[in-house]
Amino acid sequence: MQENNSTVTQQPEVTQPPEVQQSEPEKQMDVFKTYASQAITGLLIVAAIGIALYRYYGSSDSKKQEAAEKLFSAKNTQELELLLNQNSSSSVAPLALLKLAKINFNSGNYDMALTKYNDFKTKYPQHELVDAAEIGKLHCLEARNQTQDALAGFTTFVTVKTNHFLYAEAVLGKARCLDQLGRQKEAATVYEDFIAAYPKSPWTSKIEDLLAALKKKLEDKKTSG
Repeated sequence: MQENNSTVTQQPEVTQPPEVQQSEPEKQMDVFKTYASQAITGLLIVAAIGIALYRYYGSSDSKKQEAAEKLFSAKNTQELELLLNQNSSSSVAPLALLKLAKINFNSGNYDMALTKYNDFKTKYPQHELVDAAEIGKLHCLEARNQTQDALAGFTTFVTVKTNHFLYAEAVLGKARCLDQLGRQKEAATVYEDFIAAYPKSPWTSKIEDLLAALKKKLEDKKTSG
C-alpha cells in the first residue's frame, strides 16, 4: 500500500481592502444629501412660485392665462425653455425662469441652476421673488461644495431679513453649512435660537428633529473620540 505523500495546498490569506476615506468635499456632500433627502431645501421657493402663478388664473388676459397654464403643467427644462422663448416679455417669464432654475437644481444640474438663478437676479432685481432666487443660488453654492460662500450668504440673509417668509429656510441653510464644515456646536446653537424665538412656527417641529439628530452626532463623536 503506497503512502499518500500529497500535501495540502495552503490557501492564500484574504486581506480586507483598506477602508476608503472620504475627502472633505465628499463628507460635506453626504451631509447635504441627508438634508436634501428630507425635502427641506427649496420648499418655500416652490410654494412662492405657486402662489405667484395662481394670480394669473382667471386673468382677463387670455395670453397670460394660457402662459400660466403652460407654466403650471411644464415638467422639464425643454418645455420651460420653449415657454420662456415664447413669452420673454410676459410677466410670467420671471416665474418660468425661477421654475427652470429649480428643476435644474432638482435634477442635480447645479451649475445650470446657479446660472438661471443669477440670470433672474440680473434681469429682475426688483421682482418680489428676487430673494427666492438668492436662496436658490445659495443652495446651488452649497451643492457645489462652496460651503463657505453659501454660509456667508445664508448668514447675511438671516441677519438682514428677519421678517422674510424665507427666513426659516435661510436658518436651515446656515445650520446645514455649519454642520458640513464640522462646526456642529454652532449649528446646534442656530437651531436652539430659532426654537426659542419661534416656538409656534410650523418649522419648529422639523428643526427640533434636526437638533436632536445633531446632538446625537455630537455625542457619537465624543464617544468615538
